[in-house]
Amino acid sequence: MPKDPLFSSREFYRECMLKSFSHTALFAPEVRRVAEDVLNMPQFDAVLRESPAGSLDAARRISDAITVHLDAVGNQPGPWWRELCGYEKDYFMQVATTQPSIPANRPRRGVSAMCANFKWKMPELIGRLESGEAIGEELHRAVTLLFARGRGGNVHIVEVGPPVEKVFRATNGLRTVEQVAAAADVSLNETQKLLAALGEIGAVELGKTSEQMLDAIKTKGKA
Repeated sequence: MPKDPLFSSREFYRECMLKSFSHTALFAPEVRRVAEDVLNMPQFDAVLRESPAGSLDAARRISDAITVHLDAVGNQPGPWWRELCGYEKDYFMQVATTQPSIPANRPRRGVSAMCANFKWKMPELIGRLESGEAIGEELHRAVTLLFARGRGGNVHIVEVGPPVEKVFRATNGLRTVEQVAAAADVSLNETQKLLAALGEIGAVELGKTSEQMLDAIKTKGKA
């Protein structure tokens, strides 16, 4: 029997699903669904044929299919289920997107980096799922998380406040550092520091010109 030409791509995404959707998988006996079910759906094969493996487009299409599949369960384990699906979807986007960024002279967001607003304190909620503790209403609080794929494929998930979120969202590859600061309504000095920190975790690509800014800030910090 000839080998499936898409075998490597299929296995790549299987591993990404197992790594990213591990907490929703804890409820498989209850909801009778897991992320890997999507591997057997016709739309998954369509993605493999139409989008390069590791591309942002493929990751987005596959993650959308997974969250729709998991969200459709009639017996959701808790009111936080949809938030958990969204959290693991955003994690999957980082793991499954390996395409390199396009070099630019101005700061731009990382290929798969994103800021997401949640209605539940997801870091604490994840911790309770792992420890087996009960999830109470005290975790029903808004939180903004930044997801980014760093060097070596390491995934960073950081809780951020308004200044970081505004600078991140204003960084679009078209604005200079000064223009990012103005659009975010954050001081230039603070914007430079935030961009440097975001660059360290892969949340933004600073560009050739802005790399000099990062080096200057690092040197100043050591003085």
